[in-house]
Amino acid sequence: MISCQKEVDFENTGTGSGSGGGGGGGSSVCKACSYIPMCDGTVYSYYDTLLTGTPSITADTLSYIKDTTFSGRTYRKFITKGYTTPYYTNCTSGTFRNAVLNVGATGGTIAKLELILLKDDLPVNGTWTDTVTNGLGQTVYYKNKIIAKAVSRTLHTNTFPDVIHVQSENGVDLPFVGYMAVGVSDYYYAKGVGPVEVRVASADGLTVYQHRVIKSYNIP
Repeated sequence: MISCQKEVDFENTGTGSGSGGGGGGGSSVCKACSYIPMCDGTVYSYYDTLLTGTPSITADTLSYIKDTTFSGRTYRKFITKGYTTPYYTNCTSGTFRNAVLNVGATGGTIAKLELILLKDDLPVNGTWTDTVTNGLGQTVYYKNKIIAKAVSRTLHTNTFPDVIHVQSENGVDLPFVGYMAVGVSDYYYAKGVGPVEVRVASADGLTVYQHRVIKSYNIP
């Protein structure tokens, strides 16, 4: 779910949100962050277009494993069907954190990659920054900003009436150079659904490496 470029899997044909228990503590837990619900058995289908320009359709099924504690917080452990690496999520007061352990990176392995994907209580232009030390000992920055809130976004034939747009610039500190931006990503989170669109691009925004748009979803 997360790499050095923050990636989120997920598009909508209007198939549901539902009101089931959602596993691992019920809907009050799995829907604690209304813009990124994390419920056992959730299925997302999305169009994924890479540099080749040929879109593919992929389905993600979220499987809750258990609760665990680190960094002084309780995280919910998930795995996505078809993948072998689990990931951990925490939602506290509108702040959604995602963590992956033992991540392969340039120069070695990062023991814990823990990033804040969204702070839904911040106003437009509100910012936050995450830092990670990569395998070469360099500091990698994720500079995030709320671009828009409570906006409508239409994707294909589907309209989401309450969307938060987050832009995330990632860069690295280089010896004798200082900070250098590497890429910029745009994330659109729809209330009650989760990420409905993701655009991952070069630092100047001219080269789009990945564009994901939601096709359908089912949240228990």
